[in-house]
Amino acid sequence: MSLTPGSLLWRGMLTTAVGIATLVWPGSVIDAVVILLSVYAFAAGAMVCLTAFASDRVGPVIGGLVLGFLSFAVGTTALLWPSVAAYTLTLWFGARALVAGAVEIGITFRAGENAGKRAGWLLSGVVSVLLAFALIVHPHVGAVSRATVVGLFGLLYGMTGIIISIAWKSRRPAIA
Repeated sequence: MSLTPGSLLWRGMLTTAVGIATLVWPGSVIDAVVILLSVYAFAAGAMVCLTAFASDRVGPVIGGLVLGFLSFAVGTTALLWPSVAAYTLTLWFGARALVAGAVEIGITFRAGENAGKRAGWLLSGVVSVLLAFALIVHPHVGAVSRATVVGLFGLLYGMTGIIISIAWKSRRPAIA
């Protein structure tokens, strides 16, 4: 698929609309992410259960079935208690940001890097640790903030696509 001004314009308009919807209804976006998590868990569970029977030994079959049923349990739990799932996802993002920040701060002290790279790694690590702290201390606010940031990104990304499409179209010579 080639990128044309028309396809870029449609993509920009769709992304802008999704960004606006996310900013207006951040709770709905959080619910949609939880539903997507559930769908993914059900699909992954089904695939693990189906591939479990490919083994000719009992151990891998039983292990695959256990993992598949655990995935079904995660999907069901996320659908039955979406607020708990959103809370858990926010804590997971916070834990991931904490680990990433610690690694980035650790890279700062690696020998052989120039001062600019070290400062960049240190700044990135500190920002990640601060984000982790905010997400872990206030997970509900973290989920809504995450949805708002996604909405702002969609809005800006979509508007940029629209502007580039219009500029691209105005510079292209018309075909007679």
